[in-house]
Amino acid sequence: MDKLCFSIDEERYDDRHGHVLSLVGWYMHPEKKKCIFQLLGDGYEVIDIPEIERYERPDVAQSLDVETEGFLPGFTVTIPEVLELRRKYDLLELLLLDGEEKTLLWECAGDDLDELVKDKLVEFHIDRVEVLYGLMLEIQGWTTDQRGNVEVTVHKENTELLDCKITRGRRPDVVERRHLDDDYKNQEIGFSISAAFLEIPGNRIVLHFCGDSTTKTYEIDIKALRKEQKSKGFWGRLFHKDKDGEHKEDYEEWFKRHKADRRTLRKQRHTHFEQNPLISIVIPLYCTPTPYLKELIDSVRAQSYTNWQLCLADGSPDQKVEEYIQKRYGKDSRILYKHLEENGGISINTNKAIEMATGEYLMLSDHDDTLEPDALYEIVKAINDHQGPEIVYTDEDKLSMDGEFYFEPHFKSDYNLFRLRDNNYICHIFAVKKALVDQVGGLRQEYDGSQDYDFILRCCEQAKQVIHIPRVLYHWRCHMNSVAANPESKTYAYEAGCRAIQEHYRRVGIEAEVEMTKHPGWYRSHVKIQGEPLVSILIPNKDHIDDLEKCLSSIYEKSTWKNYEILVVENNSEKPETFEYYKNLSWRYPKARVLTWKEGFNYAAINNFAAKDAKGSYLLFLNNDVEVITPGWIEEMLMICQQPDVAIVGAKLYYPDNLIQHAGVVLGMGGIAGHIMCQASCEDKGYFGRAVNVQEISAVTAACMLMKVEDFEAVGGFDEEFVVAFNDIDLCMKERAAGKKVVFTPYAELYHYESKSRGMEDTPEKQFRFEKETKHFEEKWGEQMSKGDPYYNPNLSSRYYKETNGVYASYAYDMMGIDQANHCVTIVGWDDDFNNFSKDAPESGAWLIANSYGTNYSKDENGYFWVSYYDPSLCEYYTFEGVSADTYQTIFQYDGNGWNNSLRSPEEVKTANVYTADGSQQLQAVAFYTVQEDQPYTVDIYRSVSGKDPTNGTQIKEASVSGNFAKALVDNPDGVVVTERQEGKTTVLEVRVADGEKFSVVITYATVDDSACVPLEGQNDPQNGHCYSASAGQSYTYFAEDAKWYDNTAISVDGVQYDLNNACIKVFGNPADEPVATLTPTATPTVAPVVLPPTKPSTSGTPISTTKPSTSSSAPTSTAKPSTSSTPTSTAAPSDATEQPKRTVSPNAGGRYQTKIKAKAKYTIGKREKITLPVTVTGGSVQAAVKWTSSNTKVAKVTNNGVVKGCKRGTAKIVIQTVDGKKKTIRVTVKKAPKKIKITAQKAKIKKGKTLQTRTILSKGSASYKLRFVSSNKRIATVNSTGKIKAKRRGTVRIYVYTYNNKKSQIKIKIV
Repeated sequence: MDKLCFSIDEERYDDRHGHVLSLVGWYMHPEKKKCIFQLLGDGYEVIDIPEIERYERPDVAQSLDVETEGFLPGFTVTIPEVLELRRKYDLLELLLLDGEEKTLLWECAGDDLDELVKDKLVEFHIDRVEVLYGLMLEIQGWTTDQRGNVEVTVHKENTELLDCKITRGRRPDVVERRHLDDDYKNQEIGFSISAAFLEIPGNRIVLHFCGDSTTKTYEIDIKALRKEQKSKGFWGRLFHKDKDGEHKEDYEEWFKRHKADRRTLRKQRHTHFEQNPLISIVIPLYCTPTPYLKELIDSVRAQSYTNWQLCLADGSPDQKVEEYIQKRYGKDSRILYKHLEENGGISINTNKAIEMATGEYLMLSDHDDTLEPDALYEIVKAINDHQGPEIVYTDEDKLSMDGEFYFEPHFKSDYNLFRLRDNNYICHIFAVKKALVDQVGGLRQEYDGSQDYDFILRCCEQAKQVIHIPRVLYHWRCHMNSVAANPESKTYAYEAGCRAIQEHYRRVGIEAEVEMTKHPGWYRSHVKIQGEPLVSILIPNKDHIDDLEKCLSSIYEKSTWKNYEILVVENNSEKPETFEYYKNLSWRYPKARVLTWKEGFNYAAINNFAAKDAKGSYLLFLNNDVEVITPGWIEEMLMICQQPDVAIVGAKLYYPDNLIQHAGVVLGMGGIAGHIMCQASCEDKGYFGRAVNVQEISAVTAACMLMKVEDFEAVGGFDEEFVVAFNDIDLCMKERAAGKKVVFTPYAELYHYESKSRGMEDTPEKQFRFEKETKHFEEKWGEQMSKGDPYYNPNLSSRYYKETNGVYASYAYDMMGIDQANHCVTIVGWDDDFNNFSKDAPESGAWLIANSYGTNYSKDENGYFWVSYYDPSLCEYYTFEGVSADTYQTIFQYDGNGWNNSLRSPEEVKTANVYTADGSQQLQAVAFYTVQEDQPYTVDIYRSVSGKDPTNGTQIKEASVSGNFAKALVDNPDGVVVTERQEGKTTVLEVRVADGEKFSVVITYATVDDSACVPLEGQNDPQNGHCYSASAGQSYTYFAEDAKWYDNTAISVDGVQYDLNNACIKVFGNPADEPVATLTPTATPTVAPVVLPPTKPSTSGTPISTTKPSTSSSAPTSTAKPSTSSTPTSTAAPSDATEQPKRTVSPNAGGRYQTKIKAKAKYTIGKREKITLPVTVTGGSVQAAVKWTSSNTKVAKVTNNGVVKGCKRGTAKIVIQTVDGKKKTIRVTVKKAPKKIKITAQKAKIKKGKTLQTRTILSKGSASYKLRFVSSNKRIATVNSTGKIKAKRRGTVRIYVYTYNNKKSQIKIKIV
């Protein structure tokens, strides 16, 4: 860096404390010199200023790519009594002095200073703009006025006031974060706006913030919000995504079905319990809005259990609440109210309410939340059912500010101490015996913000029994004073939570350090490991030495825990190279030794055998096909396993493509047990943090499992009757039955290459063994399984099973992503009296379902099964449309599993299946998938198809159908697909085909939002005997940019065969009433294309992205379609579908084309940036005369008119080839999209008629080829495309610069 760089980033004004103007910025001297700041008035008089605050600015060093070497570039210059200076001077200038050299950093004329001060008096911030369920617009934020109060109003497009509800409230989090005066703590600077979204007219609304001296506005784009809601449509509301990507069903509908109805509440009011404890509901009040207080008290008074008292301790500065309560509820003796002499804060005020309580149990509540009418009844029922537990807690959800909407239900696990140490998952309702509160003490003021967390931890430490009620009985109002609305806004609360956990560890005698994680409200504990115990790592192995080597090398190279031994258990290997490998094992890995198991394979027995030879005090069972990711993986497991109440700790495992393979096991999921979060992204934190929390769990996989030797021996090790399956689950169940805990930690991470070593249950012997082990597990643990998994809320699965011959057969699909819906079924009947479920359904009644896989799918039910009327999984993935009954006897299809992959292209795509008629058939309907919303499609039928082109036959034009499929899901990779029969009718086709005749169905997908996407099915799992699949020559995809059909069963890139098979198309029909004659196709004349001289084949192309998790055992793959960008010719001779595509260009007939390539040799662009490479063509179009190819389409793609798009970071070569023989290679470098841009200049003042060159700085590692410069006033100064400013007349102007992705910066220039 050879020039001085600087920037004034922010101008702050404090009107309340000396009228202080603060200038925040930075400068970087080329020699890292510390320069002097000087403030001048009217260009000559030096003004004294306080000492400059200097500090580090890592962002500046990173942007400029320099080392600061102790230099402090950041500064804050404070200018006191700036209003007095304004009266004295017409111009203020801030200079930076470097010896004799002076640099102008900032200047402000008198009028500009007046505007600056006025602008800074009123400030506002919008925290949240959200449309709830497509119906209610909610806006939340805060606003301040340094000279008074701010009135917030909302206006329509025509300036009229909008009919809405505006609520004001305190925002202590803003006061703390922005270091505001304490006066602001009691001011209602927060605001929340609720409006009926569907009733808002026009395309925008404007928020007005009217202060005492100025008014500011903020515009909200209603049109954009409508478009966003429209893109979701019905499906978006039914299966909306939250910000972390989790899919939610329509919770409000679910809640209406599951809440207590009037008849139930009536029965509850007449129920007599053996114990009828008085429940004291203790609530601190402070300036509680009357509507919220009314909702709260009314919800308490509506309780079906009536032995309660409501204790209200009010710290409000006035008597409004007291007057309201006395007037409205004064006659209800159960409501106790006390006005406190002073507001002591939430903890002290709650303790005052506790002092008022006389009940046997206390129940805590916030002052603006509500209860379900059966909340106390369910609590008292649990108290009776469990003989007086010390603590009872329930599930909860969130409530919109206006009380109209329920959302984000929190379905909790049963008591889970390790989870509680990571996050206050208990929260509301929390009911506790008063005697226990008297023992541990009330709430503590030093933990305000997380006072309830500290209180819950202290109570749970002393409780003998903690009971969870899996029902939503509490509604947490979501608004600006609540953590529910904006977790990030309450940093002080999370810091208090961190201290509360630290103190908890101190009380229970565990040495640990606690830290906050990147997820607000979640914590991480580092427990000190006692001593240096030896860990014995047991690894069974049969051949697979490549896997074993990867496993061992990762342990040696990455593990930071060094006190371990490795026992490799040789198990019937057959390859000589395996034993050669063993010979050098101890020499290469001194801590490893080989044991030999001489019996037949039995996973349980092999590990029991190795455990007897282990020398360590801990056993770490490990598969040979794992690879260590986390260096501290052993420590992370050991710090938990060493705790006395823990027997087993499991790790977090990933597939090679970074999808989750294991994050704990849930009982009853998918039959006996299933992995939670299986195939979710490694970044997915899971439902309320399940994938990122240390937590107790029912079981973990022995692919990586740590346990104490003494615990292993105490339960007799692995049960050797479980030869292959369930042995690890059984071991976990035995430890839990012995009173010990099984814990999952997400901080021990490994890859698990499960598909490499895992065998299939594909022989009668293996199937018999599996059935035997399943039966043994059910006999052994049937009672525990019938109670459900204590760590998996029953509301999350809500599945009912039909029991067949004593075996659980699960056909419903689970919303957590384990058994995702993957094909169509048909409702063929129902039985209102059916009740043969393994779990109790709310009422009798079930649908009779026919599985589209056919009768081989389930041997016991011949392809039919029952699903309860009340099984919500029926609506988690599908909506049903009633149509008249179809009577098709024939179905042509290859898609055994349904859509699980997609091919996407920037141009139109076609896909086709070729079928052979079995007997004369009359085709009557076609069914297919679409992936995109508003998808235009065309269906064409061809008879007598031959060769490797599915359109090489006779088209039945009268059967062609076009339409627009508006029901497809948008951006929904998690298993929701919909099908549509053409026109929704059963007889849209009348095509007759002959016995043995080949015919094809071709679906054309037009582009939507610059791309077209075709759903395809991958290769089917060979263990699924019911699956179909296509063979070579039976399924194709056509890409317009290549003008060629590809065989779906043989698409490859660089010799790699990809896991695709067929197009998801079904054809329905019936046998023809009379034989159909074979059709003789009419030959179509073709013109041989002119082929350019061969170049190196390109293997890049449009990616095939896995947009729906596969239901097979292997992990989804991401593959690429082999292509080069090209322009299709009018006709093309049939070619081998598996060869790499060749590009054809029309000949330069008669020399009609004259071209000139004007593109530069090198371009640097940002990700997703588009640029057009300039080529001129005389005598025709660019598309006809120029061929464009990219050496790496994953980095940069090019269209047939020369538009290059950056796809990901890297370098690609774009080859331009013209029909008149010209050729040029362009080097395109793609960098990150800029996150920010900064515009600077050497000076902020220039003379009229002079020019000034600006400089732009992008965030590190980013690029923007296109920069757009704009002048705020072209009469004062203009700016050209390179950022050079030309001064035209006196005045002040702002110069803006924009990147291609609309990041912007500005600089103020004065013309003198």
